[in-house]
Amino acid sequence: MEQGGESIFDIKFDVSRFLFRFENSPVKVVVIRDHPKIEIGPRNLGPFVEGRELTLKLWEAAELVQYGVVKYREEIKFDLSELYKQSWAEANKTQLQQIEPTFYLKLKMYYTDTSVDDSEKEKVEGMVTDLMSQRLSKIMKIALKGGRRSEMVKNMTEEEKWLYDRLNNLIRSWENGLRTFKREAV
Repeated sequence: MEQGGESIFDIKFDVSRFLFRFENSPVKVVVIRDHPKIEIGPRNLGPFVEGRELTLKLWEAAELVQYGVVKYREEIKFDLSELYKQSWAEANKTQLQQIEPTFYLKLKMYYTDTSVDDSEKEKVEGMVTDLMSQRLSKIMKIALKGGRRSEMVKNMTEEEKWLYDRLNNLIRSWENGLRTFKREAV
């Protein structure tokens, strides 16, 4: 049995806990037009004064961006040249490269952003597929080696750490099972 009572063979990636943490993370926004108080979920936000910078939870900011009241101080778009550099580095270096901790969550937001052109999303999709493939291969090799977790996962996102832990547990369980075969044969 693994942590949480799930069996090694009953692994299902649950992105909801990563999304919850991400959607509740602080994000800086700039007010682009004056607006009175707005009720968003359980909170009353505002009044909003044009030009003021605020820190909100991401989900709150997303609602206000939709209303046209604020804009993100930093874009959540993928910089294609940076994505290309990251993909190139991952493909040409043996060690797992450092990546933005919220990479996959920002990717989800990017794909759901209706203001981004579909042709740009297709370019990003191709580069992300290559990058994920490179990273997955390295994570699998790291899991095969085992070792101290802290050193192994330093360049992984939370989602990749989740995968690494499951792979590592599955491999160790498999190895222990094979050792049991050997002991039973003696």
